[in-house]
Amino acid sequence: MVKQAIDKFGRVDILVNDAGVITAATTVDLKEDEWDYIMDVNAKGSFQCCKEVAPYVIRQKNGRIINISSIVGRRGCPEKSHYCA
Repeated sequence: MVKQAIDKFGRVDILVNDAGVITAATTVDLKEDEWDYIMDVNAKGSFQCCKEVAPYVIRQKNGRIINISSIVGRRGCPEKSHYCA
């Protein structure tokens, strides 16, 4: 993704991490693969995008990385503890 942006535009000025997935299950009923799915997309996906874009932003000495999250990370929500994490 980053290489395609660089090839097409010559630089990366901004990254907005706003992708996320959600499922519903109590902590007791939550399956490990469901936890992994949420963490892979919501946490690891953001991390990987930042890791790939950061060298370009640093080299350019200009750019922004914006990570957006849900308010339920602060409030909590029944059947969504894995998403809130």
